[in-house]
Amino acid sequence: MNVMIFVDYDNFCRSIWAIDNHRQPKISKLQNYLIDYLQKKLGWQQYAPLLARTYCYTGEYADTTITKIKKHFDEETNPTLKSEIKEILDDAQRRQGAVGKGGQKDFFYKANCFDFFELKTKPLQYSREKKQIFQKGVDVQLAVDLVSHAFHNNFDVAIICSGDVDLLEALKLVKSLGKKVVVFSNPSNAAKEVRKEADHFINLANLEENELNVFSYSVIQRKQN
Repeated sequence: MNVMIFVDYDNFCRSIWAIDNHRQPKISKLQNYLIDYLQKKLGWQQYAPLLARTYCYTGEYADTTITKIKKHFDEETNPTLKSEIKEILDDAQRRQGAVGKGGQKDFFYKANCFDFFELKTKPLQYSREKKQIFQKGVDVQLAVDLVSHAFHNNFDVAIICSGDVDLLEALKLVKSLGKKVVVFSNPSNAAKEVRKEADHFINLANLEENELNVFSYSVIQRKQN
């Protein structure tokens, strides 16, 4: 039984934060937890579930994103608005970070070393009108890949770490191709239609702390230690 895992990173983080906003994912450990879940909780040992690959989708604090914010900052003449944009710019640069110094670039660098794991990124967008950074196209890319891999018979089971309602039609299509679909999310962050359509829903909110600790960690506890 071949298994593929599809993670909407932002959506998955929000599912964890709904339980404890001081928790952060250990994304490299997630795939082992989920394969173990299939074997022990669903009793699928006899099918020998084997991880084919994990795909993780996220918005990137790309240089183009930073450049757009800088341009807005340089062109703004209102002192109050300029100050607000400066805060957005500083936060974006901090989040982007650098290899070996934390931030997203450091995470991307480390993720390239994870086994059977592939990052798929889309540049984050910036709205001058709303003075807001936002993610665009990530859920579409996940849906396209999910359906494409199903058509190519690359998996028997898809585990989707997202509850975005935009994935609903992709889930239906994948199931019509004879594939099993497992959704792993928090009900507070997963559409009812998606939970209902899944062959099996893993309720993240019902997990014990020792289970959460397998694929996430508490920032506060780590600092205390």
